[in-house]
Amino acid sequence: MDKYEKAILAERMDMYGVVYSLCYSPCGKLLAAGDNFGRIFIFQLESALNSTVLAKEKEIIKRIIQVHSGPIYALTSTSTYLVCGILDRIVGYKWSEILDKDIHEVWKIYIPSSKQYKSAQVNSLVWNEEENILYCGCGDGRIYGYDLKSGHNKCSMVGHEDSIHSIVLDPQSKACISSSEDGSVRFWDNRKPSQIAIIEPYKHQQLSHHGGGKWISAMATDADGNWMACGGATGLSIWHLQSRTLTSSCNDITACVRDVVFYDGNFITVGDNHHVTHTTINGEVTATIPTSSSPNFAIQINENLNSKPVLCTAGNSIMIDIFINFFYKTTSFQCTCSY
Repeated sequence: MDKYEKAILAERMDMYGVVYSLCYSPCGKLLAAGDNFGRIFIFQLESALNSTVLAKEKEIIKRIIQVHSGPIYALTSTSTYLVCGILDRIVGYKWSEILDKDIHEVWKIYIPSSKQYKSAQVNSLVWNEEENILYCGCGDGRIYGYDLKSGHNKCSMVGHEDSIHSIVLDPQSKACISSSEDGSVRFWDNRKPSQIAIIEPYKHQQLSHHGGGKWISAMATDADGNWMACGGATGLSIWHLQSRTLTSSCNDITACVRDVVFYDGNFITVGDNHHVTHTTINGEVTATIPTSSSPNFAIQINENLNSKPVLCTAGNSIMIDIFINFFYKTTSFQCTCSY
């Protein structure tokens, strides 16, 4: 491919680029973003935000890793690895080597195939730090748990009737909670492993007015394990986590919710609109802030920088919005090769 063809390809990728996943390095200085073309962009977050004049894009992007040719729906970080979930496998890169010129994966684990699913897409990743187990929520409706020291499969959790969109850990028990295209949120006993409870938000009358389906794509809990938010086709609903009872719904959020995080007493969501939305545990919207992308697929908060916490959002464009003050956009990065 000559220089002209490369330039045309880069422009087309910029035009049709989608960022599905975000995560931060353990130190908080680096931001990783996974896109629909199988690339991970590594941004120098700390130096960019500390500059008196925002650096040029080519100075902010420190590395572009071509993982494979398809979308990267899931990224997560351990104390050692940047973990990437793709079609039929998960791969790990050492954070200590992530800026090296010859960066390469240091391990990979293949997701089991079945008669129904020859290749399962990894849609969600969560790391249990205490046990060093990585849980993967996949397109075959199963959760797989892998010991990252040995790479061996520790458990498989079966029960969902469709693709899993999100996994979180109960802050108290560290048990898996999963949400799915089938409209259910399921609670698991990781040790057996078996399902211990199920809630189905779409069956509640106050959540059925959206009319966008029943899927649940996002969940988040507060740090104490008292509250859980579920977001998806039914909008946003707030649940008491231990009793698994619905406590409030947010009727002001009419768009489908794609991702949610908890911070400072609020659930912060993104979805099928041009906004970041702040909502109290009582379901009251306290702020809506415009974003560059619509829909937005990912939102993450970085609390490991020495300065203030940083919130990042991304979605249906090459733009990543950066919020130092969570109530207005500070700047935007671009996932691009065109410089």
